Amino acid sequence: MRSFWKRFVVAPGVVAVLMAFPALSFAQGTPPDPPVAVIYGEANGAVEGQPVIALGHTDGAAVVCGSSHVKNDSQEGSVYAVDIESRDGCTGAGRELTLYFDPAEGTARYLASPTVTLASDDFHDIEHDVTLDTELGHQLMAPMVSHD
Repeated sequence: MRSFWKRFVVAPGVVAVLMAFPALSFAQGTPPDPPVAVIYGEANGAVEGQPVIALGHTDGAAVVCGSSHVKNDSQEGSVYAVDIESRDGCTGAGRELTLYFDPAEGTARYLASPTVTLASDDFHDIEHDVTLDTELGHQLMAPMVSHD
């Protein structure tokens, strides 16, 4: 009776589990490209958890080059670090990127000043302290009503 269980129940189960391991490793796909730069620094006026987005421009349209969240450091205060991805509009020597701070609880939307300029095509760290001083306004729209 014992050999029946080993042969027809346990053994096929063990084989099925072992065959699943290669499939799991292939299912992960290719790893992402490494970042071309890391922009980091103090974010004066930001709050912990506030999203920060690095924006580039290509063909007149904004491109998201990377994103992260503001963290609190006991010595530095509010800090951020954004990995810049290799995309059109995000890379190249002299490319200017704008940091956008999305609203968090009790804050407004901000564009950080000054903008960030990439120094080269090679990977590099850019220390860039910002002050959130350009608050973006709010636009409210009402539905259109007609007298037909």
